[in-house]
Amino acid sequence: MTFPVWYILLPFLGVVAFAGLFLFFNVYHIQKFSIDSGQAYAILALYVGGFFIIFGMSLGLLSRYDWSVSVDPLAVLHLNTGSNASQYGL
Repeated sequence: MTFPVWYILLPFLGVVAFAGLFLFFNVYHIQKFSIDSGQAYAILALYVGGFFIIFGMSLGLLSRYDWSVSVDPLAVLHLNTGSNASQYGL
């Protein structure tokens, strides 16, 4: 049983989508309900900038790998179901 490694990116995509929704929710509420001051805009800029910096760094780190490779989870975990399974103490 093999599967493409990019399936591992699906939970990451879900987390990024949730973080993006949370970002826009917070930006809306900071702009709508905060005191109109320079400090509020500075905090908002730091928050949005920090989000995009972390997002960009994670994309940069993830882009180094070949995500089109198929992998066998049993081979990765060193679990054999064949005749030489006894070599692993199973």
